[in-house]
Amino acid sequence: MLKKKEFLHYSKQYIDHTDLKCIEKVLKSDFLTTGPEVKKFEKKLSNYVGSKYAVVCSNGSVALYLACLSLNLPKGTKIIIPSITFAAAANVAKMLNFKIIFCDVESTSGLVTKNILEDTIIENKIKKGLFLPVHLNGQSVDLPEISKVCNKYGISIIEDASHALGTKIMKRQKMSKIGSCDYSKMTTFSFHPVKNITMGEGGAITTNDKTLYEKIILLRNNGIQRDPKFFLSKGAYDKNNILNPNYYEIQSIGLNFRASDLNCALGTNQLNKIEKFIIKRKKIVQRYDKKFSDLSDFLKPVKKFKFCNTSYHLYVVLIDFEKIGLTRAHIINQLKNRNIGVQVHYPPLHLQKIYGFSKKLEGSEEYYKKCLSLPLFPQLTFNDVDYVVKQVKNLIKKT
Repeated sequence: MLKKKEFLHYSKQYIDHTDLKCIEKVLKSDFLTTGPEVKKFEKKLSNYVGSKYAVVCSNGSVALYLACLSLNLPKGTKIIIPSITFAAAANVAKMLNFKIIFCDVESTSGLVTKNILEDTIIENKIKKGLFLPVHLNGQSVDLPEISKVCNKYGISIIEDASHALGTKIMKRQKMSKIGSCDYSKMTTFSFHPVKNITMGEGGAITTNDKTLYEKIILLRNNGIQRDPKFFLSKGAYDKNNILNPNYYEIQSIGLNFRASDLNCALGTNQLNKIEKFIIKRKKIVQRYDKKFSDLSDFLKPVKKFKFCNTSYHLYVVLIDFEKIGLTRAHIINQLKNRNIGVQVHYPPLHLQKIYGFSKKLEGSEEYYKKCLSLPLFPQLTFNDVDYVVKQVKNLIKKT
């Protein structure tokens, strides 16, 4: 059996000499954290996605937490979360004492549709709640239609775009980049090493709402307010009305959710290369799709939507394991033996007992039963893709 010398991870970071150089520059500077690189990255990110504001933070989970916390929603608020997503969204909801309503997804894409969402809202009698749409694998939900449903029932939207930096929605002759918040209050991102760009670890929130932006800035840094224009007490000034330069006020209960200058310098440099990353990812996806086209009876890529110009984070195929007579565990182990790393995104959250959700969600369970993420990252060569395809085909055709 031919075996790759190097292990092909399902995803990995791309780091070059320019990334190393920018990190070295920060290490030699006066600031390692909460310095000029933070503002620089925030400005570059907001310009890239088309939002008015961006706040960088320590990771994508924290981004979700800060976004939800900033809305000051009461305990017991109903929050709709797609069952097919990472645990962070549900954990944030539990920490904030929201009532979680898991939403089903379309079984061939893993995405929530407007009809599924509206059925969920009506069934659970939700008014003035919160919805966290997930742009899964890099592909966007139909935000224009989703926002109509949410507006109809008074539900706020925070987009979870951890997979979707660089993705665009093309609808009604209008282009909207994910993160612009054209259809939502806020959008959150993750810059973990396997994402489309990396900060090492990092996250961000974008918004067009100045009040929310200022609230998140406060919460990110232990609730400490240092800007005199927001001071609530006259104790900031001496008897001559001169500001005490060391004065600050704790105006909210927050923690240290900051990102360092090291992380942000890397993020800025990575953002310079994102369009090249996107082009390469698209070419890899196209090659996979073409090479797998003769296996359509057993294996299909996730459904793609024409309104979405996708910046692919993951390459997910849906395999009919029952039809081929093999378990997913068997396929995963056999591919690992051939130095191919794969992953499953994600086990449905509604099946996790800790959340106490009892309803069956057929679309989510069908998607999970078949999904498998194959290697996708910018350094992947076409020869690598062909090798992965060949090994998958060999395993399937042995049945």
